[in-house]
Amino acid sequence: MIDSEPRRHCILVLDTSESMGASGIAGLRALALQVCQSLAPGDFLSIVLFSSQARIVLPPSPAGPLLTAHVLHAAPAWQAAGNTNLESGWLAAIACHRALPSPDTRVLVTLDGRANEGAASPDELHQLGQLASGARVAIFGLGLLCSLPQMDALAAGARGEVIRVLLPAQLPAAASRWLNPAPFVRACTSGRCG
Repeated sequence: MIDSEPRRHCILVLDTSESMGASGIAGLRALALQVCQSLAPGDFLSIVLFSSQARIVLPPSPAGPLLTAHVLHAAPAWQAAGNTNLESGWLAAIACHRALPSPDTRVLVTLDGRANEGAASPDELHQLGQLASGARVAIFGLGLLCSLPQMDALAAGARGEVIRVLLPAQLPAAASRWLNPAPFVRACTSGRCG
C-alpha cells in the first residue's frame, strides 16, 4: 500500500520482440538502470515488457536502492523473442498508470519495428492512445525500420510525441533528456534582459 501520492510515476514499456536482438535488449537494460538511478525520493517506476504478450515485470515501485538492486538482478533475464504486440504492452502500461495515479505520469514506449499482433492499424492505435488520459507519453522508435504511421497514431491519440533513436545504445541518453529536460535558459543578446 502506498501512503502518499507519488511525485512522479515513470512507466517503461519495452519492446522485447525477436527483432530487438542482443544489442537492443542491452540498450533496454541500460535504459532501465539509468531511469532507476535518475529517480528522486517520492518517484515510482513500473516496467512492462512486451513481445507476443505483455508482462508487468515491475509493478509500481518506489525509487531507492532496493529498486535499483531489483532491476540489476532482473534485467539480465530479459530476452528477445516473439512478435510485437504493442497493444498488450500499452494496455499493461495503462493498468500501471491507473494503479498508481500521479500528477506527473510519464510513459516511455520503445518500438523497433511494427506492431504485428493485436491492434496494428493507425485508427486502432490512435484509439488506444486515448486511454493515457493525464499521462505524458513518448514513443521511442529504435532504428530505421520502426513504423512511423503506427507510432504517430499511438502518440497522437495520447497527445504525446515520437522520438527517433538510431542505435539502442543511444536510448538511455535520449530517454534521460525526455524524462529530465534541462531548464530553459533564455539567451540575452541585447544586454538588457529582463
